Amino acid sequence: MKIIRRATPRGEDHKKGGFYEYLKANVSDDAIILFTKILRKVCDSSFHENKFKILQMYCDVFFDGILTNYISSLPVQSESQRGRNKYFWKDTDDFWNNVIKICENILASIPTFAMKVLPAILKSLHVYIPVFETQHSQHISDEIKENVKRLLDIVQTMLKGNEEKEKAQIKQKLLNEDEEEPPDDFRQISVYPSTHELIGNNRTYLRQNVIRGPYRSVDHYLDVQFRLLREDFVGPLRCGIANYKSESKKRIKNVKIHKKVRFLNPETINESYCIRVQFDFTKKKNTFNFENSRRFMFGSLLCFTADNFKTFVFDYIMIECSVYFEPYYSVLSVLKNMTVENFPMEKYIIYVDPSVRPPKYLSVDEVSYSIEGLEFSPLLNWPNRNFYNLNESQLIAFRAALTQEFTIIQGPPGTGKTFLGLKIAKTLLENKDIWYKKTPMLVICFTNHVLDQFLEGILSFTNSIMRVGGQSKNVKLQSYNLRNKIRYKVNPAISQQGDQVKRILQIEYYHSVRAFDIFEDVVPNFSATWFHRATKYEILSWLLDEGENVLAPELEIYQNGTRVEEQLNEKVHDKESESGESDVVGMTTTGAARLRSTLQTLKSPIVIVEEAAEVLEAHIITSLTKHCEQLVLIGDHQQLKPSTTDYDIEKRYNLGISLFERMILNNIQCYTLNVQYRMRPEIAHLIHPTIYTSLEDHPSVAERPAIMGVDNDLFFIDHTNAEMDCEGTSKKNYHEVGFLISFARHLILNGYKPEQITILTAYLGQMVCVALSRARNGLYVIGNMTQLCNASELWRKIKRTFEEQNAIGPELPLRCQVHTETVTYVKNSSDFLNIPEGGCNQICGANLVCGHTCTSFCHILDKHHENYKCRATCGRKLCDNDEKHVCKKMCYEKCGPCTYFVERTLPCGHVVNLECHLDPDTYDCVVPVSTRLSCGHTTDKPCHADSSTYRCPHPCESMVEPCGHACLMKCHIRKDPDHLE
Repeated sequence: MKIIRRATPRGEDHKKGGFYEYLKANVSDDAIILFTKILRKVCDSSFHENKFKILQMYCDVFFDGILTNYISSLPVQSESQRGRNKYFWKDTDDFWNNVIKICENILASIPTFAMKVLPAILKSLHVYIPVFETQHSQHISDEIKENVKRLLDIVQTMLKGNEEKEKAQIKQKLLNEDEEEPPDDFRQISVYPSTHELIGNNRTYLRQNVIRGPYRSVDHYLDVQFRLLREDFVGPLRCGIANYKSESKKRIKNVKIHKKVRFLNPETINESYCIRVQFDFTKKKNTFNFENSRRFMFGSLLCFTADNFKTFVFDYIMIECSVYFEPYYSVLSVLKNMTVENFPMEKYIIYVDPSVRPPKYLSVDEVSYSIEGLEFSPLLNWPNRNFYNLNESQLIAFRAALTQEFTIIQGPPGTGKTFLGLKIAKTLLENKDIWYKKTPMLVICFTNHVLDQFLEGILSFTNSIMRVGGQSKNVKLQSYNLRNKIRYKVNPAISQQGDQVKRILQIEYYHSVRAFDIFEDVVPNFSATWFHRATKYEILSWLLDEGENVLAPELEIYQNGTRVEEQLNEKVHDKESESGESDVVGMTTTGAARLRSTLQTLKSPIVIVEEAAEVLEAHIITSLTKHCEQLVLIGDHQQLKPSTTDYDIEKRYNLGISLFERMILNNIQCYTLNVQYRMRPEIAHLIHPTIYTSLEDHPSVAERPAIMGVDNDLFFIDHTNAEMDCEGTSKKNYHEVGFLISFARHLILNGYKPEQITILTAYLGQMVCVALSRARNGLYVIGNMTQLCNASELWRKIKRTFEEQNAIGPELPLRCQVHTETVTYVKNSSDFLNIPEGGCNQICGANLVCGHTCTSFCHILDKHHENYKCRATCGRKLCDNDEKHVCKKMCYEKCGPCTYFVERTLPCGHVVNLECHLDPDTYDCVVPVSTRLSCGHTTDKPCHADSSTYRCPHPCESMVEPCGHACLMKCHIRKDPDHLE
C-alpha cells in the first residue's frame, strides 16, 4: 500500500522543521559549505521523490540570498574572514563542483523550479569566479568555468522561451481586455485612492497604452491614460502597505512608516486651513534631518490609520508615500475634465494620422515670413539660403516646425536640439503679427532646470516673457517670474483683505479633528464600530450640540470672509491673466496641469515642448488646450524615456512610451538631426553606428584638444574589484571611488580646473547613450566590462569599439607633459603615488632664479617656478663683518638680520656676545653689577639700569603700626615709607 502525503504548501514554514528555520537565520560560512555538501549527497540518492522534495524545500531559501550573497563575498574575504571559512579554503574546487552538481540535478529533474532558483546562482558564479581568481591569485579549472557557462546558457535559453511564451499569453490577454468596455466611467473615479483600493484584493481594471495604431475615440484614450497613470501611483502605495501589513523583515519600498502620530491644534498658514501634526522622532533623531528633508513637502500624500490599516481614521500610524503625489493629482484632475470638445490635436494624438497640415494661421492668403531680412511665403518654395548657419538636417527640421501644425524633432546627443528650438522660437516671435492676438507662445519642459535654460536663451532676443512656477533657481529670470510680479503689484488693500480672510478662516466652522481614541476606554473600538459607518449628517449632528445655533453672527462673518476671499482670488487671477500680454510663457508640465485654468485663459496657439521624449504622455496632453494650433515636440527617445513608479505598469501596459515615441512608432514623420558638435570622434564612435546609425561628426570636433597628462582621450579601465551593498538597492565600489578621486587630482595637477571635470555615476535605468555622450574632449569609464558584456549585447558592441581604438585595459596610461617619452600605468589609487605632482617620477631639476635646482618630482603646474618655494639652504652672505656669516634658512624664506654671535666691548667696558647686527653703542648692557641703593641696601642690578630708580628687591623690614605685624612688601622707601596707605 502506498501512502501519499500532501505536499507542504508554500508559506507553511513551521512544517518544514527546525533546520529550515535555522537556514533562515544567520548561517555561518562553514555551515554553508557543510550544507552544500549535504545537498550534493542528496543528489546522489536513488529515492527520487524524496530527493526532489528536499531540493525544492531547502534550495528555495538556500539559493535565494544565502548562497548568492556568500559567493559574492568570497572575492573580498580577508585573512581573518578566511579563518571562519576554513572548509571552503581547504578545497575550493570541491565547493564549486558541489554547487554545479546540485544545479545540474535541479535542472534535469525539476525544470520549472530550476527557472526560479538557478538564474541568480549561476549568474553569481559566472561573474564572481573570474573576480575570485584575480583577487586571490588562485586558478579555477577551465572545466568548472565551462560547466557554469553551459548551465547558464541552458537556463537563459529556457527563460527566454518561457518569457516569449508568457509575453504571447499576456499580449493575447491584454488584447482581449482592450476589447472590453470599462466597468465604470473614469471621470467618476476619485483621484485619491480609497481604503478599499489600498487594502482590498480586487483586481484593478487596466488597458494597454495603444502604441501602434489609433485609439477608438477620445474617451477611449483618456480612460486608458487616466487609469494607467493613476495605477502608477496607487500600485506602489498598495504594495507598500501590503508589505507593512505582512510584517515582512524585508525593506519596505515605496512608503515610509511613521508611528505614534498625533493631531494637535488647527492653524491657518498662508491662507490655508491646516492641522498641526506631531511626529515621534525619538528613534530617528540621530539620522533624520527634518529641516533639510524633502519629505512632507507640499503635495505629498499621507494616509492615517488607527487599526493597522483595517480602516483609515485619524490617529497613530501614518504611511508616507515616497512617490510625489502632486504631479499625479494635477494631471489626473485635468484628464477627468477633458472631453471630445476641448481635446487638442485629436487628428494626430488619437488617430495617428500621418498627413500633417499647416497651422491654421498660415491658411490665410498672402501670409509671409521674414527671416534674416528675407521675406517669402512659407508654404511655397523657400529661398536657397542657409538660415542661422544651420546644417542641412537642422534646416529641414526648422522649415517643418514653421510650416506644420504637428512637428517631431529628434536630436541625438550634441546635435543642437536646444539651439534649433531657440531659432524656431526666435523666428516665430519675429513674425508674431501672423499669429499673436494677445495669445502668447507656450514653452513646456519636464524639469525646472531645462525650462530655465530654454527661457534664458529666449531672453537673448526678447524680454517679453513670463516664467510661471516658483521653483526657478535662475537669477536672470527672477524679474520675469509670475510669482514675483504678483508680489510686487498687489496693493495694500488686497493685502489687508488677505489678512481678514486669514482671521476668518481661523473660525472653526465644522472643522475639527476629534481625538477618537479617548472613547476607547469607554466603548472599545468606538471609532471602528460607529464612526466608520456614520454618514456626514450623523457626524455633523454628533459634533454639534442639540439646538445649537451656529448660523448666528459667526456664519454671516464667515460668508462675508468667503466673499472677500473670492474677490482676492479674482484679483490674483487678473494678475495671472497679465501673462497673456507676454510673447512667451514658460511652464513645467506639472505647473501647466496645476494651473489649467490659467492655461485656458492664455489660449496659446503655439506650444513648444522641450525634452518631450522623457515626459509621460498624459503630462503633455494636459499641458495643451483646444486653442493649440501648432505643436513642436523636441527630444530624443533613444536617450531618455519617461520615468514611471511601477515597472510592471511601464512594461506590461506601455506607460513608459512617450507621446514623442508613440508618434514615431506610428509613422508620423520625425525630423532627425544628424550632425553632432559635442564629442571628439573617438568618443562619438561609441554611440554611432552602435546606437545612432546616421550620426555624423562636424569637422570642428576633430580639432578638440587632447587631454593633458593622459595618453588616451578615451579609455575603459577594466577591473574585477567587487562592489558592496549599501542602503536599499544601491551599491558602492571603494576601488572605483579611490581611483577616480586620484585621477581627478591628477587632471587638476595637469592644469584643469575642478569645474572642467565631471564624475558621472550611472544609475539603474539610465540609457547607455546618455552616460557615454556627455563628454566633449575626454571620456574615461571604469567598471567590469566582462560583467557588462554578459548582461547586454549593446555593451558587447561598445567593447569592440574600445578595442578597435586600443582604449581598454586594466591600466590607464598617463603620459608626462614634460618628459613626453615617459608613460606611467595606473591600475589603482595607490599607483598615482608614483607621480605625486602629476608629471612622472623623475626629479624636475630645473634651474631656479636663486641659483638652485628644483628638487620636486616632475610637475606641470607652475612650470616657470614663479610660486615655487626653494627649500635648499640659502647660503647668502648676511653682513660684511665676516665671510662665514651666511644664511642658514631655507632659500624661499627671508634672510633677515645677521644673528651670528660676536664678541663686543660696550661703552661701559663690559665685553659681551651680541648678535652681529646689534649696535654696541646703543645696546643696553645687562651684565650684573653690585650697587648700593638709596634705601641703604646693596644689590645686583643690570649695568644699564639707573640706581636711583631701580626697585630694591629686598623685603621691607618695618613693622606696621598700630598692629605691629611685619610688612610683607618689598622695600618701598620711595613710596609710602611710613605705611600710611
